[in-house]
Amino acid sequence: MLGFNSASLRYKFIYLTKNIYHGIAIHALFQESLQASVLQQVCDADVPFYLIDKYINFIPFSLRFESAWADHSCDFEQDIILPAKRLDVKRIPFSNILFFVDMYNPGRTSFLSVSQNDTFTTLGKKLDVFMGHCASVVTRDKKSQCSSFWFTLREQQIMFHMLAGRTVKEISQKLNVSDKLIYKDRDLLTRKLEIQREPWLYRRMCLRVGQHALESSAFGPGP
Repeated sequence: MLGFNSASLRYKFIYLTKNIYHGIAIHALFQESLQASVLQQVCDADVPFYLIDKYINFIPFSLRFESAWADHSCDFEQDIILPAKRLDVKRIPFSNILFFVDMYNPGRTSFLSVSQNDTFTTLGKKLDVFMGHCASVVTRDKKSQCSSFWFTLREQQIMFHMLAGRTVKEISQKLNVSDKLIYKDRDLLTRKLEIQREPWLYRRMCLRVGQHALESSAFGPGP
C-alpha cells in the first residue's frame, strides 16, 4: 500500500480496501473515468490515486487540523462496523471506500462506497457520477454537489473515536455534544452508505442530481 503524505498536490483520491486486487481493478476504472471527466479539466494538476488497507492510515490526514488526533494513545480497532437499518444485512463495514480529499480543507472530503459484487459497468457509472460531484467540489458549485457523497468533519471525528473503541456516550463527551446528536450523525453516515450500495437508491440519487444520462438497466431493477 502506498503513502500519501505529500502536500505537493491539493487534491487526492485515496482508496481504502483490504483486497489489493480489487484496489488495482478500481484504479484501472478510476483512470478511465478521470480522463473522461470534467474533473480532469478543472484541476490545475494531475489528481493522484493511492491505496490504503487500514482506515487508521487515513485518520492523521483527515484530522490533522483537529485535536482528536493528539489523543491517540489507545489501541485502535482493525475495522469500523456501522449498524444498518434499511438493508438485508444488519451491519456495514466501512471499507472499499474511495475518498476525494482537499489537502487544504479536510471538511470538504467526499467518499464513494463500492461493492466487490458490483459489475465493471456499474462501477464505471458510479465513478462517472462521483467524478462529476468532485468537479463541483473543486469549482464550488454547490447546486451540482450531492450530500450523499459528503464525508463531513463531524463524521470523520465520530469514525476516529469509534476506531478508538469508544461508546456513543464517550464520543459525545469528547465532542461536547449530546448522545442524540452522535446517533443522528452516525445514522446519517450509514444512510449514505446504504444509498450508495443499493442500486435502486443510487439510481434515484443520480436522477435527483441531474444524472439523467445513466441507464437504469446498469444498476438493476428497483424493488
